[in-house]
Amino acid sequence: DDTTLSSVEVYAPATQTWREAAALPLPLHHANAAAVGDGADARVVVAGFLLGADFREDGRVFVSDRDLTSWREGASMPAGTARGASAACGDDSGVVYVFGGLNAGSTNAASRYDVDGDVWEALAPLPRALDHLNCAVVDGLVYVVAGRENGLRNHSGALLAFDPTTSTYTEQA
Repeated sequence: DDTTLSSVEVYAPATQTWREAAALPLPLHHANAAAVGDGADARVVVAGFLLGADFREDGRVFVSDRDLTSWREGASMPAGTARGASAACGDDSGVVYVFGGLNAGSTNAASRYDVDGDVWEALAPLPRALDHLNCAVVDGLVYVVAGRENGLRNHSGALLAFDPTTSTYTEQA
């Protein structure tokens, strides 16, 4: 549709400048985007998104090269787990975590994508269904922050710490 874009722009904090990068393979919105890797291995990964005015979930994966001059398609999210408006965060080892999101309503799905292995793994589901949330990997834990519970007016202030080694969530203050 004419209101969704495929363009990508990159900001350089050191020079406070913007540049145009390679466009995504198609116009999309509510992308589950994360940065992964470190140094020469750094890439951007879009792991699921929404399409069109009817917010159709799509589980395709796009992985950039280091300079964001091209995109390659990775393994799609497993059947039934496609979603957009999720929390997506990556780590230096090349793993992307995707929590919650929209899939015909809020979902509690949680997944891990190994970019180099091109493999998806299901994780323990979130304690409740959330969309439009955030996450960050800090000192080996994945912090899942806030979100919405099935609707524009149902915001959550939850903070969860997910331990990838035990696949457990701990409520935080």
